[in-house]
Amino acid sequence: MKTKKLLAITLSAIAALTITSGCSGSDQPGQSSFNGNILTPGLQSGYNSVAPTGIDATLKLTSGGWNNLQWQNYEHQYATLQVPVGWKVEVTDLYQGGATGSGTMVSIKSPDESVMLAYIDFYSVPQMMMKSPTVESFLTDVVVPANNGKIQNFVVTGTNQTDQHKALYDNAALGTYDAKIVSADYNFNGKPYEGFYSAAITGKDMASTGLYMVVSVVSVDTPKGEMQNWEPVVVKILGSIQWTSACISRYGGTTVGSAGSAGSGSTSDMIMDSWNKRNQSEDIMSQKRSDATLGQERVVDNYTGDIYKADNGFYDQYSSMGGTRYSPISDDQYTQGYSGYIGF
Repeated sequence: MKTKKLLAITLSAIAALTITSGCSGSDQPGQSSFNGNILTPGLQSGYNSVAPTGIDATLKLTSGGWNNLQWQNYEHQYATLQVPVGWKVEVTDLYQGGATGSGTMVSIKSPDESVMLAYIDFYSVPQMMMKSPTVESFLTDVVVPANNGKIQNFVVTGTNQTDQHKALYDNAALGTYDAKIVSADYNFNGKPYEGFYSAAITGKDMASTGLYMVVSVVSVDTPKGEMQNWEPVVVKILGSIQWTSACISRYGGTTVGSAGSAGSGSTSDMIMDSWNKRNQSEDIMSQKRSDATLGQERVVDNYTGDIYKADNGFYDQYSSMGGTRYSPISDDQYTQGYSGYIGF
C-alpha cells in the first residue's frame, strides 16, 4: 500500500475553483520573500575573511526568506508533512463518496503567501470547461478563469514528459489523454510569477459523466526569479508529504492517482530536474524582463560570489562613490540563485 501520492495543480488559488472535486483539505501574496535578517556585508558566506570598509561597510544586506529556515512536523488526520516554521498548511477533504472522484488536497504557503505549493490526488473537471484533454487546457481554460482576473498574461514557457509521465499511458485503467510537466510565466495581482505543474488528464469510463479526471499532479509557484532559491525547500516539503492510513482506507487501500504514480519525493525531484533543464537563454531574457518590470538590477560580491538584487541605479551610485567590491552580474549568472537584497 502506498502512502505517498502525486500532487495536484492549482496555481495560486486552487481552493477558489468552482469545479467538481474529487479525496485530499491573503490572496495578495507579496513579491519579495526577504525575511528581514540583516547580514554583515561580505561575511555571510562563511569563507571570506575580508571585513568591509568604506562604502561597503555602510551597505545593508537583507537575507532571502529561503535562508536559515527552521522546520517542524505538521500532522493531520489525512496527511503528514514537514514545513518551515511559520508556513501555512491547509488539508482539505474533498471526498464525495467516490462517485465522481475524490481526493485530499494539501495547500502550503510561505508566511507572506508569495511561495505556493499544492498537492492532491485527483479530481473531476467538466469536459465543456476544457477545450482539449491536455494539461495546458486545464491550466488556461479552468484554473486561470477560476481566479477571477487575479492571474493575467499566463504564458506556457515549456513542456517536458518524464518516464513517470510516460508510464501513466501504460495503465489502461486510467485512460490517459495527456501527462507532462508544464512551465509558465504569469502575473498574479500584477506581480510577475513563475510556476511548474505536473499533471495527467484521464477519462477512462467517464463518457457518461461528461467529466475529465485530473490525476497525479503537483504545482509550485514562486515570484519570478526565485524558483532556483526555493528549490531545496520545495523538494523537502513535497518529499515529506504522506497520506495517512485513515485517508487511504477510504478507498480500500488505493486511489486513482496511485495507479501510475511514484512517491512524492521522486515527484518533487522530477519537477525540479525538469525546471533545471529549461531553456537557459530564454530564461535569462525572462529574468532580465522581470527585473526591468520590478525596477531592479543584480550585482555580485567579487569576494564571496554571492548575488544580490538591488533597486535600479544602485551600481551607478555605488561605483561613483568609489565602491569596487560589487559588480553587475554576467548573463549566465541570471540563472543562479541570489542571497538577498542589497542597498544603502
